[in-house]
Amino acid sequence: MKYLFPVLVGCVVLSGCTRDAVQAELNERSGIPVAFERVASVNLSPLDTPTYRIIVDQDSWTTAWSELVAGRWPPAPPAPSIDFESRVVLFVGAGSLPTQLLSFGVVDVRLRNGVVKVTVREEWPGSQCGSLPVITRPVDIVTIPRLSSETEFLTERTSRC
Repeated sequence: MKYLFPVLVGCVVLSGCTRDAVQAELNERSGIPVAFERVASVNLSPLDTPTYRIIVDQDSWTTAWSELVAGRWPPAPPAPSIDFESRVVLFVGAGSLPTQLLSFGVVDVRLRNGVVKVTVREEWPGSQCGSLPVITRPVDIVTIPRLSSETEFLTERTSRC
């Protein structure tokens, strides 16, 4: 990244690149931001194991939603409506954790070289912070436009008080 600025300046000064060409270079390196919409976010799901998945059809969505609400809300609410012709669901869960995270969820989605890159942030209490010894199972669910057949999940772990 430290060499990106001189390259872009050189492109503009020496070859007369347009603003669009500079933006195209930046997008190639960092990816094109993809807007996402949050469908649901919970701290106490029944899902014990970590899950990072993309859901592309109604049947899979109905099954995933049933897993999320299983035994929690009688009667279970119906799955939110998703137009799977134009959108997909990103379903991420941290699994069973020994403490409550300060936050958990999708924070960034980018399209880079035909791959959807999804950044999931886990924000933990810092080592000098007090926290309760409770078991949590956070889940975050978002939708994005149907873009690519390949998706990569990246986990970013941070801490603070």
